[in-house]
Amino acid sequence: MRSKLVIIRVIGGVSYWAYGLEQIRNKVIQVGAKLAVVPGDDKSDTQLMSYSTISKDAVERIWAYFINGGVDNALNLIKYAGYLLGQEASWKEPAPLLKAGLYWPLLQYPRLEELKKYWVGDNKIALITFYRALVTSGNLKPIDALIKRLLEQGINPLPVYVSSLKDQHSDEFIKELTLKLDISVVLNTTAFAVSSTESPAKTGPFRNTDCPVFQLILSSSEKDTWLASPTGLSPRDIAMNVALPEVDGRLISRAVSFKSSAEYDRKTQCSIVTYEPVQIEFHL
Repeated sequence: MRSKLVIIRVIGGVSYWAYGLEQIRNKVIQVGAKLAVVPGDDKSDTQLMSYSTISKDAVERIWAYFINGGVDNALNLIKYAGYLLGQEASWKEPAPLLKAGLYWPLLQYPRLEELKKYWVGDNKIALITFYRALVTSGNLKPIDALIKRLLEQGINPLPVYVSSLKDQHSDEFIKELTLKLDISVVLNTTAFAVSSTESPAKTGPFRNTDCPVFQLILSSSEKDTWLASPTGLSPRDIAMNVALPEVDGRLISRAVSFKSSAEYDRKTQCSIVTYEPVQIEFHL
């Protein structure tokens, strides 16, 4: 065993992988390495975490890096891991990420006043909504491309990440923004619907806007697959990003990004898949 520090995230608790945890813990102790076992979600599990061989504070800090997510937390997790192994590493405490918030490239936790510095006067505002998961994974190329193209067209982008359009905090956050600002168009990239066929009334976070809501599709397929398919989008994409959003009355546009071909990373020994933006054009 070459590892000096082993970090394991387990969904479902000890009972889901008791034998594996026992074997790894014994091996770690045998070779004199360190072990941190944390839950795979945001619910504390003292029984699971007790399998760790490092301090409780260290385990909880590692867990916090994971549940808050984001590039900065991931980098600081690596630095903190080095610190635990005796390296000279300058790390920061885990930084929380809200369920919904404003986003801007290269800015951390930007406020509306900071975004407005990049806007052009009283030009039209485009609200961009996308999943918080894109922020936590750092998979933001399509959103950055949208922002760049809107600015080039003289349109002021208002990028907002949400846990879900059904999430209460996300709903209230968008509602507050739409009451404060005059939104000219909504560019939504989240999937599914907020309303239902039984209750098709105007509901959800965009209910206070008096503008079109376009559904922009972040395809779960690769571009070559899309080009080769007679239906274009996969059945999954059609259901999640076309059929269901239409229940909310959204106007379906097109795929603005596709999954890239998986690139194998030798250091982490896993395939890295990202979104790659394509053909983003706007004229308001």
